[in-house]
Amino acid sequence: MGGLFAVRTLLVKPTLFNAFIVIDPTLDWNKSAEIARAEKFFATRKDLQSDLFITAANDFGDVPSSAKRLAAILDQKVPRGFRWHFEWMKDETHVSIPLRSIYVGLETIFDGWHLTDPLTLFDKGGLPAIRRHFREGGERCGYDRMTQPFTISLLVAGLIKKGRLEEASNVLLHDPIHYPAPWNQLDALARAYADRGNSQEAIRFYTLSLKQNPSNDWARKKLTGMGVSVEAKSPDAPR
Repeated sequence: MGGLFAVRTLLVKPTLFNAFIVIDPTLDWNKSAEIARAEKFFATRKDLQSDLFITAANDFGDVPSSAKRLAAILDQKVPRGFRWHFEWMKDETHVSIPLRSIYVGLETIFDGWHLTDPLTLFDKGGLPAIRRHFREGGERCGYDRMTQPFTISLLVAGLIKKGRLEEASNVLLHDPIHYPAPWNQLDALARAYADRGNSQEAIRFYTLSLKQNPSNDWARKKLTGMGVSVEAKSPDAPR
């Protein structure tokens, strides 16, 4: 939202929004009343579950003095749960800065919303750490958030790539109600076990894959090749 309006909303009604993007605010207005209000607000506020992203345009080769003062206040003391970031966009003017501010601001506020490398977090704390990541991210936005199914699939793919097949199988089958195993990942795990020479586990996961997707002729062919009797695909099976 706009610079001065966003600052005023945060200081007067901080629970109205979860996050604020303050774009090149004109804080010198009214004898810097908003800066004085901010200093008093942050000196007395103990808890605040919000995000604040502030930008400033180029002010004749420097950061605007009012923006420096606000950043200095935030540098001294902020409430628990409050996250803030200030960015001087020296290549922007007051006219050009909104688009970039909104884009970068949203990226900053939602940093960590998606896990691009769940394997790293898994290695630190297992599935509980990943669940906590999504739960806490949802709490910041005011609602319950479960771990994304795609994150589980991404984690399984990473474990298979690293050759950690036992861990991959445990994760893949850990919660069949909320996270039913995709047939193609069951297939991938079966192939990995077959490459390792573990035919028993390969048969197990090819069988599970075929159960999930009766049209999976690849799994049917592999099972037959390993001496497992498999019924032919029924005429009314999904194609």
